[in-house]
Amino acid sequence: MIARVLIFFSAALVLGQTNLLTNNGFESDLTGWQTRGPAEFSADTAQPHSGQKAARIYIASGTTLNYQQIYCTASPAITEGERYSASVWVRSQGVTTAPGAYQSRTLFPT
Repeated sequence: MIARVLIFFSAALVLGQTNLLTNNGFESDLTGWQTRGPAEFSADTAQPHSGQKAARIYIASGTTLNYQQIYCTASPAITEGERYSASVWVRSQGVTTAPGAYQSRTLFPT
């Protein structure tokens, strides 16, 4: 069991000067993003990184820690052999037990 956990983040996937992630700063709430897991997912103004919002993942107190996922599809799709730059800003609050909060990035070419 875990205590209440909040995770805020924004993301970017860049090819040249073009960010391939739609709504990467969550200014349009979660438009273009999908979620998986029992957490509460939303766009929030409490902890923005750049801009007015960040994604918010809330895991209620007493919840068994499960894998939570928020993801989107790059547009245009990524291409094998191209060089991309990926970045994610993450801030957690209330994480007091192992394994803690973490993030991973996975790119799948089409």
